[in-house]
Amino acid sequence: MNDERIDPRILRTRALLRQALLTLVPKKGFSSLTIQDITDQATLNRATFYLHYTDKNELLLDVFDDLIKQAIPLPVKDARDQNEVPRPIVAMFDHVAAYADFYRVILGEEGVPVFVARIRDYIENLVLQWILATQKIETGNLIDPGILVNFWAFAHIGVVTWWLDNDMPYTSEQMEQQLLIMTRIDPNHSGG
Repeated sequence: MNDERIDPRILRTRALLRQALLTLVPKKGFSSLTIQDITDQATLNRATFYLHYTDKNELLLDVFDDLIKQAIPLPVKDARDQNEVPRPIVAMFDHVAAYADFYRVILGEEGVPVFVARIRDYIENLVLQWILATQKIETGNLIDPGILVNFWAFAHIGVVTWWLDNDMPYTSEQMEQQLLIMTRIDPNHSGG
């Protein structure tokens, strides 16, 4: 849905609900959070909530979609031709650091599987876009791109979770370096 065509009151209401969820999850956790908690925090009524979302899971996924828009740059059509390539891994860690308390709960031991699945799907798509924009994918590679992007998605989620659990002991740039070293794979020359 294109936000430019939506009534500003609807955008404001959804923003209030998203902000309420971001504020409450670190305090109460997600599983114990009620619609009433969310609407009280947003200073709205329950009926208003249900005009916009069917349940708190749908709101959580909307929060993810909103957050991810500001988090990780998408590649240009052919990133090999750029003078300065954006650093999506650094951007991801910077984003997670900005919302660390929220992500600690959502990705932690009592995490929300639907949210983790959405993150995984997003990372898989993003990694595939970056691979296609920065490298030539040749047929006959030993590693299927689908396997590679799945590996990267789970590696990113695991490393981000570790980073949060250990109170972010390294900078975003240091985490990028470590993640790249651990996962350095050239899909065009792997295994040979």
